[in-house]
Amino acid sequence: MIPPVNVPKGFNMTNGAAPTGPPGPPPHVQVMGMIMATLPSRVLAAVAQLGIPDALGSEALTPMEVAGKLDAYEPWVRRLMRATASLGVFRADPDGRFANTPLGDALRSDTPNSVRALGVLVNQPFHFMGWTQLADGVRTGQVPFERVHGQTFFDHLCDTPADNATFAAWMTQTSNAANSAILAAYDFTQAHTVMDVGGGQGALLAAVLKHAPQAHGILFDTPEVVGATTPLDNDGLRSRSRVVGGNFFESVPGGADLLMLKTVLHDWDDDDCSAILRRCRESVGVDGSAKLLIIESVLPDECLPHPGFMMDINMMVLNHGGRERTRSEYEALLSGAGFQLQQIFPTQSPMSIVEAVAV
Repeated sequence: MIPPVNVPKGFNMTNGAAPTGPPGPPPHVQVMGMIMATLPSRVLAAVAQLGIPDALGSEALTPMEVAGKLDAYEPWVRRLMRATASLGVFRADPDGRFANTPLGDALRSDTPNSVRALGVLVNQPFHFMGWTQLADGVRTGQVPFERVHGQTFFDHLCDTPADNATFAAWMTQTSNAANSAILAAYDFTQAHTVMDVGGGQGALLAAVLKHAPQAHGILFDTPEVVGATTPLDNDGLRSRSRVVGGNFFESVPGGADLLMLKTVLHDWDDDDCSAILRRCRESVGVDGSAKLLIIESVLPDECLPHPGFMMDINMMVLNHGGRERTRSEYEALLSGAGFQLQQIFPTQSPMSIVEAVAV
């Protein structure tokens, strides 16, 4: 979920050149714009962490009023809000007051599809410090996060409850936002039994079962994760679902005609992904009627503008095996595991749904 890069007006990210028409900025100015594009991200991260959009709510307030709510230094609150307004996230009124725009509402903690938790996450040293070692990581093949912190990303989360809570808050927000986009993009009403492999606490599976009342569900994840499955405890979904603990590198439960893998494969290298997919194929038998949905950011095969390319580098910074993949790479993984890619459904989110059938 990397914010789009701000580039100078007239710059074409597709081919790196100004389009026909009025001449664009010279190349060095264009590259300066790309380099400095990190600054809006840092501004929005600080705004989110401070809670300025929450302080504004649905009102128009002066920086002095906002600073009073936050117990913050007013002159710098004013400058930060002015910069944020220049990005279109706040509206600056002639009387000196500021208000949220729809973009600012997305940074409030009390709005649907809020992304405030992402702003808080990217402003934490444990998350962004790995990026300072990107060049050395590329030179040596060492994971940048591990160069900084001396342990893997997930080990760090296990050992640092505060950082784990920050990361988990974003995972919950992004899951909730993506689930509605997934349901809008794919027809789940034909499935009889839906299994979410590596499905966490069951938020996506619960959403699918509400959307497809004819279906039953299986939630499969490690025993530690599925110990608390709150979403499936609501709205009578427990009677239509069962929870199974296990290890998807060893086996995957049978009985499902539709399997889902949401943001699972991007955590693993090709060998591990192949093992997970083979266990999924083994679970559906030999009749060839089962389908598999891989829900991930799917990169274009060409180097075209796509937020997934930046997320791919983010995965490289954090995790040795983590990566985003192209359609061709998914086709190869699926073919080697006994599946055939059928089609890809885009969603109104950074993720797409890769549909494959067992062969």
